[in-house]
Amino acid sequence: MNLLQGKALDPQVKHYQEQLKKIKHLVLVFPIWWHDTPAILKGFLDKVMLHQFSYQDTKTGIKGLLINIEDVTIITTSKSPTWYLKYFGGNAIEKVLIKSTLKRSRH
Repeated sequence: MNLLQGKALDPQVKHYQEQLKKIKHLVLVFPIWWHDTPAILKGFLDKVMLHQFSYQDTKTGIKGLLINIEDVTIITTSKSPTWYLKYFGGNAIEKVLIKSTLKRSRH
């Protein structure tokens, strides 16, 4: 299957993957919805950050393949105060997006 090989059939996904291979700094701007990233961002990550494109499995764990990305800036908006999202909302942006999804694709 193409997805397991990190290959997409959608030309737009291929375009995004080509761009991600070239950049050094990734900027994500999105609203926080229900204490998490919006579904459209999750869908983008699911379609673009494919196995064998952004990461691969090794005997010692996951190895990130987008090592060209040196820095990521995340800008969010929300009606909830930042302190509430961090301490009572579960801080999904840091725990899931930053420390898991993005870290896997870079290290």
